[in-house]
Amino acid sequence: LFTPKLPPIKVNAIQGLSIGTVNKLFLEFDKPFWPKDWQGLSLLWTKSDLEAVRSSKNSWMEDVFGFYTVDYQPNVLCGWISGKNGRKMERTSEDEVRKVCMHLLRKFVKNTTIPEPKSFHRTTWYSNPNFRGSYSFRSMTTDLLNTSAEHLALPLTNSCGIPVVQFAGEATHSHYYSTVHGAIETGWREADRLVGLYERLLTTRIEQGPKAYVDVLILGAGMAGLGAAKALRTSGKTFALLEAQSIPGGRISTVPMKAQAGVEREGARIDAGAQWLHGRQNDLHGIAVENDLLREELSEEGLGDYLRDDRYRIDDFLVQKVDFLVGQILEECEGF
Repeated sequence: LFTPKLPPIKVNAIQGLSIGTVNKLFLEFDKPFWPKDWQGLSLLWTKSDLEAVRSSKNSWMEDVFGFYTVDYQPNVLCGWISGKNGRKMERTSEDEVRKVCMHLLRKFVKNTTIPEPKSFHRTTWYSNPNFRGSYSFRSMTTDLLNTSAEHLALPLTNSCGIPVVQFAGEATHSHYYSTVHGAIETGWREADRLVGLYERLLTTRIEQGPKAYVDVLILGAGMAGLGAAKALRTSGKTFALLEAQSIPGGRISTVPMKAQAGVEREGARIDAGAQWLHGRQNDLHGIAVENDLLREELSEEGLGDYLRDDRYRIDDFLVQKVDFLVGQILEECEGF
């Protein structure tokens, strides 16, 4: 992709910082078959059934870890799947994936008649050649190669040390990688770098009429690219924004669900990509508050029923105890 070739430190960073796959499986029904205040269910397999699943043609279903309700779409459930089985799911036909989702719901939910969905949508982030995954993460390879987001973010410079190619995106954020606000902040970071550069490069040239070029070419209209574009526009710099997708937004993607045969209208609109704002200590939180984009509940992650495939429901006290212990572990990790 690059001529001349990237320097070794940049290649090392690309090899060492991984990108994972997380996909969503949306099912829309005519009306909810679940109780009013129900948050969803997490799936827990028995050992014997898990062995049978792993030997089946749709072994990827093992990693569908639950189905949960969707804000502002009262008739929709969203299933989640990640990792290598998330990629394997993408190679399965959409109709087969829908059938597997219904099989899982009917297997785990007891004493309920579950109708067929009227709309279905599954995401395929790994198969999309413009993304090849959902978001970045750090792995053992990152440590083995002694690389970091800072290395990935380093600009390419000319012989005078002036940046000519710069890098943004959530993977280049040293702390808030894998987040939307991390992506936007890296766009602002690189825009600030450019504005500072232009302020230092004072010239005596007088422009006659409109320029036949732009100050900056931005590749990609994801959140980092859009963040950079807005900051550059505020600073009075000209730019061109190139995007391979038909719409901007990158991994923020709000789309209509595909209606099943015999259903005339399109399905509910759902967030196929990013949907969470992580924390309040970032500028994006302020923007979201100003535009009334946030719900009151901070997080419902981990809530809902935990059901085994023999339909046994795990006691709420045990679920809350495990949730508390996981919270303690996460706090210790953050303070490490």
